[in-house]
Parts: sequence; structure tokens; C-alpha cells
Amino acid sequence: MKITKYIIIIISFLFLLSILRSCFFMNKKFYKDVTYVTNPHDVLVLVNKNNKLPSSFIPDNLVAINIMGSNEDYNKFEESVEFEWMKNNAHLYGFILRYPKGKENITG
Repeated sequence: MKITKYIIIIISFLFLLSILRSCFFMNKKFYKDVTYVTNPHDVLVLVNKNNKLPSSFIPDNLVAINIMGSNEDYNKFEESVEFEWMKNNAHLYGFILRYPKGKENITG
């Protein structure tokens, strides 16, 4: 029972930062930006430069979420108790650390 209580307390301090954007909103924004471009090549350049294709934002595809702990300094999240708990337990709930620090050469 103590372990369950501890997990609930830790989870209550994790905040979801990503917001699921509607396809309508993203399509509207994309096509608004594209209307200023005059030829197909420039459209591809715009898309590749800004990654603005609708549903191209990873949290929109529900394969990743951005979270943070109770400390408002995002850069110190890896030093927190919440991060340690997530690192050790996220896989039990179907999550993985998708972009680990120090692996930028692999993840981008």
C-alpha cells in the first residue's frame, strides 16, 4: 500500500506540457502559410524548413508527450525525484524516454 501511495504522489507532480492540436487548426495554418508561395518547389522548401505539415508534430500523433515535474526550471528536471521515478517506471505504463540527453546524434 505504501508503494501505491508513493506512486500516486509522484505522478501528481508531473505535468503534461503538450497540447493536442486539431488537424483543422494545423491545416488552416499550413495552407495560410503556403498561399504566399508561388511555385511547388518553394512549398517543399517551406515544409522542410519549418516542419509544418499537418500531423507532423510528434505529440499530435500520440507517440510522445512532453512533461515536467514540480520544479519550474525545465533544465533541472533530470535532477528531480520525478525524473528518477519516470526513468525507472515509465516502461511499466507503456512509455519510454524517447529523446534521452546525450543521444542527440541519434535522435536529432
